[in-house]
Amino acid sequence: MSTASARDEILGRIRESLAHTEPLQRAPGPGLSASHPPRATLVEEFRRALIAADGQVHRVKSFADAAPVLAQRMAAARARSVLSSDTPEIRALLAAAGCAGVVTPQAGREELLAAELGLTQVQFAIAETGTLVLASPCEPHRLASLLPRVHVAVLHEQDIVSGLGEALERLASDLLPVATFITGPSRTGDIELTLVVGVHGPQELHVILVADGPAMPPC
Repeated sequence: MSTASARDEILGRIRESLAHTEPLQRAPGPGLSASHPPRATLVEEFRRALIAADGQVHRVKSFADAAPVLAQRMAAARARSVLSSDTPEIRALLAAAGCAGVVTPQAGREELLAAELGLTQVQFAIAETGTLVLASPCEPHRLASLLPRVHVAVLHEQDIVSGLGEALERLASDLLPVATFITGPSRTGDIELTLVVGVHGPQELHVILVADGPAMPPC
């Protein structure tokens, strides 16, 4: 069989095969609209994914109910000082929880390293992976989510998106230069491929999930 005949036979088989094949459906991604699941479905998917990633979820009905949860986490961590992000919502939460030892990211090195608990707001989260997204300019200082042994994050249910494509679409639309993606406590497999939690960051991640009300306006 000549080279041309062999080529024609191969191409003919490919055409025949493609004629009986359903066209591939393009998956939703950045810039592509996908159907939005009900809010309750997103919340439950996020909750399960975060727990699977060794995070803990504390659901509250209102922002006012978040203060007792924060106070409990501070007591459990025996936190004498809290390294917090500086947003209006976080300042109000610290005041309601009666936290006196507040350290801001502008503090000195010793104060930053001594803080036992970090408190941040979450701009939005990804349901399918349980991932938190801290985006500037609302969270320009990421130290509160990286340095302390315990990280407590405040998230509004309405700020949960379905997947990574929707998250990237939102980031692109807001033109945010920096974003931190957090999925569960810090972990590494650098040492003999053994998974170790809390080596390069928090050993615990707690998310206070607020049901009602919108998040605070962008900083």
